[in-house]
Amino acid sequence: MSDANIDRLADVIGTFLNRAAQQPVTVWATLREDTYETLFGDGYYAYLDKVFDSPIAALGRSNEPRGDWVKLHVRRYEISVSSKQPVLSPEPSESEPVTVKDVVEKMLRAGII
Repeated sequence: MSDANIDRLADVIGTFLNRAAQQPVTVWATLREDTYETLFGDGYYAYLDKVFDSPIAALGRSNEPRGDWVKLHVRRYEISVSSKQPVLSPEPSESEPVTVKDVVEKMLRAGII
């Protein structure tokens, strides 16, 4: 990645965080569960799949056909800034290990920010 692209990316993320500092930014995410592991392995874990700017888009993704052992869950998150640090709410659980970094990366890839 060129220096110009890195600078542009930093500007985009900085603008987004400034917006989140003024008012929480709401996003909807799909989390991917491997139901085979839930039933026969280590238990329930769901990992960030995609992030959307509308609940309808997230629900549409969760209803798309997929393999027999995959289930998608829709979650609503808010990103805000507290003490100059981005915060994800509700706080992720051990079984749904979502981070602000993961959400922001998925938002960038989806063109949301």
